[in-house]
Amino acid sequence: MNVFYYVYRITCTHPQAAQRYYYGMRRSTVPPHLDITYWSSSKTLHQAIKTFGQESFHKKIIAVYPTREEALALEMKFHRFFNVKDHPLFFNRANQTSVRFQTPAGPLSHEHREAMVRGMRARYARMTPAERAAPFASPDLRAKLSAANKGKARPEEVRAKIAASHRGRIKSESHREALRQKQTGKKCVQ
Repeated sequence: MNVFYYVYRITCTHPQAAQRYYYGMRRSTVPPHLDITYWSSSKTLHQAIKTFGQESFHKKIIAVYPTREEALALEMKFHRFFNVKDHPLFFNRANQTSVRFQTPAGPLSHEHREAMVRGMRARYARMTPAERAAPFASPDLRAKLSAANKGKARPEEVRAKIAASHRGRIKSESHREALRQKQTGKKCVQ
């Protein structure tokens, strides 16, 4: 099966349209000049097509590449050059900024997902406590989260999952000391 990666531009020719252009990249199993049913994944563009009619839009194939990376590189180049997310003449709502976050077509295999989880866990283990707390760094937010969770009854299954996620975690000496201090004077119930 042949796979084509192409960059395209959609132009709106309707005189009342404020926005005129859309740059995108597409993976297709049919040659781009025959891929006439696909316009874009943009909701804004689809709304404009409904409003002004498909006859007011023209799709032009800019370039065809054998790999996704090459096509994305050209799309990123156009997005940067025109700054499409902020330009009033473009339907694009974001600039394509990275090839790293693009996933291949179709679902990821179990092995791929497991490798991603191992990588995320390894990155998390290398983080400092301050980096781990960054999303919740605001003392006000931390206090609200703590208050919301205090006294909350959790099912045994959830408690087991939390315990499993903590097992094997590398703790700093200061963290271990804080845990010791917190447990001082408490009775161990078996």
